[in-house]
Amino acid sequence: MGRLIFIGTGLMGGDWITTRGIEAAREVDFLFAEFYTSYIGDGGVKRLENILGRRIVRLSRDEVEMKERLFKYLEDGDVGLLVGGDPMAATTHVELRLEAERRGHRTEVVYGVSIFSAAPSSVGLQHYKFGRVVSVPWVSEKFMPRSVLEGIKGNLRCGLHTLLLLDLKDGEGFMSVNECLRTLLKLEEMHEMGVVNEETLVVGAARIGDPTECIKGGALSEMLEENFGPPLHVVVIPGRLHFVEEEALRTIAGVRDDVLERWKNKIESFCPKGPTPS
Repeated sequence: MGRLIFIGTGLMGGDWITTRGIEAAREVDFLFAEFYTSYIGDGGVKRLENILGRRIVRLSRDEVEMKERLFKYLEDGDVGLLVGGDPMAATTHVELRLEAERRGHRTEVVYGVSIFSAAPSSVGLQHYKFGRVVSVPWVSEKFMPRSVLEGIKGNLRCGLHTLLLLDLKDGEGFMSVNECLRTLLKLEEMHEMGVVNEETLVVGAARIGDPTECIKGGALSEMLEENFGPPLHVVVIPGRLHFVEEEALRTIAGVRDDVLERWKNKIESFCPKGPTPS
């Protein structure tokens, strides 16, 4: 019976795939890819094909979640599944791995560079001071989830930073930093939780790991007007800041001193000051 090998392609197309990932992708009998849990674009797929020297069959979300197409090929050989970022960051892939093991197939994971570590690094904030990751979906009159603000508030009450992952739709588009911030304001208007307003310090990051990477930070009202360019985007809401983190936000994200001072005072309303962070 064939093996199912999950291969992380890292950030922004094929340039971040590891040497082990390239070797695994070249060795398997059948090579597929899914990029609905991330974004790569047609150019990224072609770039990967050039790096790997072979054709990639791209799967839709339904084909991955239904699983049967992959299991059919596993009867005849080893199957590689290329996945953006780190393969096991998405629950769908964990479920697929478990199902393969239940059916008697061996599985392997070739890990990739993930947004979960790259985002903190890109904006200069300490990794261990991030709390729960929060996903921001597109909202509507019938769908205004309170849980987004609850996640941010829970982190702020502990003085922790929040990484916001922005929604994307398979084949339909992606959420920008600006759309995310507008969504947060809509949710605040609906639920009145006192978590987010126009003075909230936010950092937007676009195309992390690409030569065109863009990092900008400031008051939410200012970032609403900024152009972050093409996808993918993430947003970080800082918690309590170490002085090195403050300098990083000034230098890397261009955050002004007055914005930082207002935010440091605001943090005290969520998380009364304890010992100085080390």
